[in-house]
Amino acid sequence: TLRAPTTHDGADFSHWTGCTSTSGRSCQVVASGGVTRSITAHYESEPEEYTVQVARSGQSDFGATGRARFNSGTWESLDTSETFEEGTQVTVEVEGDEGYEFDRWNTNPCHGIADPECMFTLEDNETLYAVLKIKEHTVSYTSTEGGDVSINNDSSVTLPHGEDTSIPDIIEYEGYDHVRFTVIEGKGNGDLQANGSVQNVQGDMTVRADFEIKTYELKVEKEGEGQTDPSVGTHTYNHGDEIEVTTDPEKGWYFYKWQGDCSGSNCTLTMTENKNVKAIFERPAVNNAKIEVPDDYCGEKSASAGVSWEYSDPYGVEPEIFKLKVDGNEYEVSGDSCSGAMENGNYVCTVEREAPWNVSFNTSYQFTVQAENKVGALSNEAESNTVTTPYRPPDASFSWTPQNPFAEEEVVFFDSNDDIIKEWRWDFDDGSPSSYHHTNPATYENPRVTFDEDGERKVTLGVSSDHDTCEWEETVNVRPPLPDDWREIDPF
Repeated sequence: TLRAPTTHDGADFSHWTGCTSTSGRSCQVVASGGVTRSITAHYESEPEEYTVQVARSGQSDFGATGRARFNSGTWESLDTSETFEEGTQVTVEVEGDEGYEFDRWNTNPCHGIADPECMFTLEDNETLYAVLKIKEHTVSYTSTEGGDVSINNDSSVTLPHGEDTSIPDIIEYEGYDHVRFTVIEGKGNGDLQANGSVQNVQGDMTVRADFEIKTYELKVEKEGEGQTDPSVGTHTYNHGDEIEVTTDPEKGWYFYKWQGDCSGSNCTLTMTENKNVKAIFERPAVNNAKIEVPDDYCGEKSASAGVSWEYSDPYGVEPEIFKLKVDGNEYEVSGDSCSGAMENGNYVCTVEREAPWNVSFNTSYQFTVQAENKVGALSNEAESNTVTTPYRPPDASFSWTPQNPFAEEEVVFFDSNDDIIKEWRWDFDDGSPSSYHHTNPATYENPRVTFDEDGERKVTLGVSSDHDTCEWEETVNVRPPLPDDWREIDPF
């Protein structure tokens, strides 16, 4: 049995090796013949403790701050320290506070290491200096189709944390507008402004300049009857679109020409601005329809009226027929009755004729007229003025007997026996009596007159009705008187 002292050279007893059995500081050994045994008493001393301190290097950027931790422990602000036993494997990590980042170590045992994590075996007190620097961020610019964007003549800019970019330069390609900026990567890493600059940059970002193709309005109008494609109205097209506008006239109409941003007979547009076009549809035209009647119908046995109108056709086609409507009745007048000629590509003619319907006294008339040309196109329906025909006139005609009287022979004059006559005024040239005026139809008598001299004698009768006054004149051939005791007899 061997017993070890409690201490030896300042070290405390730890344990035995090589013993058959042990009990505390005692070692039992059973000896065997011819066997050599090695028995050792082990003593151990308390390990040394050392301090590791992590501090900010003076080579750091001004104002840079950070924090550190040991062996994945709790983060503590620089400067911080911790104590470990000699021989401990220590891992030190450093990171910058917001806006800053670790750059490098500049003291042993980590000198020159760019990794913010440094691992070493502790053999003595250590002070580690970490170099911190301000973070830098890159703001990149890109664009959609239709334009370009750059900043400081480049596609990106790198700047310190928290700073602002300048305003980027925009180039709009022809036919495009820049409409907005959009953050497509790194949202929240800065405040994007409407002008494309970024304020208070906190991280990498990608900003896109969005361009849209310009659009323009095409306004299509028409005059007359027909269709257009695109239809009448306002349409929107992109810059550079080529648009052909076509026409389809209604039956009886022609497409005549374009007005506005198109002219002539065809319309093809390249949209580079707002445009306006107007399709002009025309057809044969009837204008200035007119009906005329005289102030009175004295001397006429029936009423009459004159009608007239003007015809024109933009394509120079002559009229085939004219259709007149009066009081629900329709009358046709041949187009040959329209005399005219070509004028600046138009065929123009005028119709002047008697009314084709039976005209009555004291009746109001208005007519409409429409033309159909020789290719079947119909004109507008022109409306005439309204007129009222005069009343039936009193008949002022008269007769007498004998027809060829002798001088000094009695002649009896007879009126027309028109029952609307209310007044008579006879005048006899060189007659006896020379005149006869009567205003009472109930007592009227045919006048009896003698002519003193032979020759041609003018006789005039003026008659009046309730509405008109008319006059009639005749010549009576008066023969020389017969000799005494002579008389005229009718031949057998």
